[in-house]
Amino acid sequence: MARAESTAAAIWVTDDSPGPEGGTYVRDEAGRLTGVLWEQASRVAEEAFAASIENPEARNRVTFATAAKVCNEVGITTACDAATMEPALRTLSTLEAEGELTLRVVASTVARPLLAEPGITGEELLAASERFGSELLRVGFVKVFLDGVPMTRTAAMLDPYLSDGCSGHGPSSGECLYDLDELVDELEEAVFAGRGVKIHAAGDASTRMALDAIEVMRQRHGSRPVFHIAHPLFIDPSDVRRFAELDIVADASPYLWYPSIIQDSMAACVPAKTIEKSMPLGDLLNSGANVSAGSDWPAGAPMPHPWTGIETMVTREAPGGSEETINSAQRLTLQETLFSFTRRPAEAMGLGESVGSIEVGKSADFLVLSQNLFDIDVRRIHETNVLATYLRGSRVHDANS
Repeated sequence: MARAESTAAAIWVTDDSPGPEGGTYVRDEAGRLTGVLWEQASRVAEEAFAASIENPEARNRVTFATAAKVCNEVGITTACDAATMEPALRTLSTLEAEGELTLRVVASTVARPLLAEPGITGEELLAASERFGSELLRVGFVKVFLDGVPMTRTAAMLDPYLSDGCSGHGPSSGECLYDLDELVDELEEAVFAGRGVKIHAAGDASTRMALDAIEVMRQRHGSRPVFHIAHPLFIDPSDVRRFAELDIVADASPYLWYPSIIQDSMAACVPAKTIEKSMPLGDLLNSGANVSAGSDWPAGAPMPHPWTGIETMVTREAPGGSEETINSAQRLTLQETLFSFTRRPAEAMGLGESVGSIEVGKSADFLVLSQNLFDIDVRRIHETNVLATYLRGSRVHDANS
């Protein structure tokens, strides 16, 4: 196999360099660079890194094959990749053709340039993606980033951020990266191409705009198009019922909200009254919405570990238990949570007829676990080990080998 090497590359940013459009080079009180890059500033570093790789194809091959194996090791057989660029599509397709892809992938092309990865996007990537599609690789969605994240005060919120946190910034509410008409046009283009849409909306204001845009699409196209709203951290209570009414998938990332450093960072920016209502998964589920769980790995979690996510959706505590809980009224039962990691995501990805449960006629995707989740204290679920993983009846992970 070809070696994938990289060398150090400079991005040539100095204390006097202006921030790029849509991004910030964070500085201390004396105006010196801290090394922290926000939003589109990250793209500058990513482009420099990408340019330093001597053999991108070899590196991508190792990267994606390793990622699939990591997923297999923790019990994942099918994943929806939230932002899939053309090199990723080529690599995944090649791995499958050579019999080395051990994971089923539903890909999402990207509507606008990514913060962290250079390459074609929008109509150009949509057209290029038409060349790909197979048993293990399906291009099913377009990814739309509607706002940023609360930790950098770039998620669009209904109420202002705190003025005494986040590097001393004053009050603001963040902003959406589209207006409503632009968002509707973006969704229309994806639907015309026969794709579903995954919308990143981390704030309650951006979530409301996403709901408003999807309502327009439902009026135009009925129930056929599939829409996901990713990271439903903050949803105004009046908007919760709209997920079920508009048949929208709530693409939840429990790793982002259980008590952790991420929550500590958000608490410095977002009013406590808003955090106390965060991730209303119970209300969403009770209203009839499809609550599908994911990891947001590698962006939002160090590992795509389902068992941590399952436990924390049940307990709303840190893994292993904690006196600190977040919106504990929204706890789900273990059975509800397991459905949110199996059947519901399969349905959300358009694969419900073939995967997501063990039934006659479906793919033989199943796991052998170290413990029965229903026989243990729920605060030990994160200790679960996967002894074996099977994809289409073939073993793709064996803990003993």
